[in-house]
Amino acid sequence: MELINAILLIQRKFRILMIITLTALVTSGILNLFFLDKIYASSLTLIISNQKNPFETKNLGIDDIIVGEKLVDTYSIIAKSDSVLEKIILELDLNISVKKLGEQIIINNQSEKRLMEITIEDTDPQGALEKANVFLNAFIEEIKNILNINNVQIISYPKLPIHPIRPNVMLNLLISIFTGLVIGIIIIYLLTYIDNTLENIGELEHRFNLPILAKVSYRNRENNLPYIEFVINYFNGELDKYTGTILMLSSLSSKVASDFLNPLSNLIAYLGKTVLVLDYNFDNPYLNEDINIENNIGWIDLLKKFQHQNTDDEEWSKYWKNIRGQYYKNFVRRTNIPNLDIISMGIIGEDDYKLLISNKVKPLLDSLIKDYDIVMINGGSTIHQMEFFILAQWTDEIILIETLGESSLEGIEKMIEKLGSNRNKIKGFVINQVHSMKITYKAIMN
Repeated sequence: MELINAILLIQRKFRILMIITLTALVTSGILNLFFLDKIYASSLTLIISNQKNPFETKNLGIDDIIVGEKLVDTYSIIAKSDSVLEKIILELDLNISVKKLGEQIIINNQSEKRLMEITIEDTDPQGALEKANVFLNAFIEEIKNILNINNVQIISYPKLPIHPIRPNVMLNLLISIFTGLVIGIIIIYLLTYIDNTLENIGELEHRFNLPILAKVSYRNRENNLPYIEFVINYFNGELDKYTGTILMLSSLSSKVASDFLNPLSNLIAYLGKTVLVLDYNFDNPYLNEDINIENNIGWIDLLKKFQHQNTDDEEWSKYWKNIRGQYYKNFVRRTNIPNLDIISMGIIGEDDYKLLISNKVKPLLDSLIKDYDIVMINGGSTIHQMEFFILAQWTDEIILIETLGESSLEGIEKMIEKLGSNRNKIKGFVINQVHSMKITYKAIMN
């Protein structure tokens, strides 16, 4: 189970993992191709003997072999001595220190075989070859001068290198991918540890003691399963008897609520209920886009018509009965789905916000419910628009729509706390398990 949760966590944070891995890969590629010097190497191999002819082994005793092995170690010291290195610098007129040149010479001894493998590195292939040739002559000459012996035999001569030995671009890129993945996974777990993002449904049910009414995923949303699940869990088989106003809220963006509300209202209308969808998103009305209508007139304009009207129950009832047919066609938009209408928000002026939370809203909602079985309100994001908490007191029930990996437990808790006494109207959660859920009326019809 822990492994499955870990896989699901990485899957939800896959974008972070890919960004970190790609960043590591691109950075490594740029460094390898444009900033790291290419290093070329030219090598030579020597064999050392304590005899004049190093290959004459028929008269060699054990002492001769031991002496030969020790000579290899001695010659390695001479090979990187200042006198040898200074000759190379002088002959090639190099602008380099003795210490730096010594770092470019790598000696690999195989004492038991009396072999010396010497590699000279340089950023230029021709430079590596020239240094190797000069080194070979300087080294043999130095042996003769110091030991007065010629017991160095050349096994292989230096050659012009064709390909650089460093950097190993492919290896470095593979290492960067692996490193990026490891760092990405560590960061994902650190972020999960320090934040309180909603990661699984169980902690939501346990913390808030509210039921999960529906779960939406890529697999089930295409065949309407989450919306059928909601109807079954929410109405408990009594959809035909239900009337009321349902407010859809989210601690995230208004799009999260509207993306679920659209196909849900569609399904309920197909089941024979008359449904009115009201877009109460102040900042970015969204629902009207799904049925290709302009947001030039809507709920705010309907409220303005009645802002000076007395909302006394008896007087309002008579007034509404007389004028509702006259104004309905201007504000209520018919969809191509039977039994389903929509009222968009309309264009809100600077002084219109007070009207949206005034005492005119309640009687108008009550009047609308008489003409529809269900009024569904897209309340949008409660975190950014405090007016929705006031709207909650005028609706019958509230549904919270959240997304795994995006909604935070703290954000949900604050939203519920600010609802105050209206929190008792919350009937449960709808959980999205995907980032994008754009489902339009047109898509459902097709």
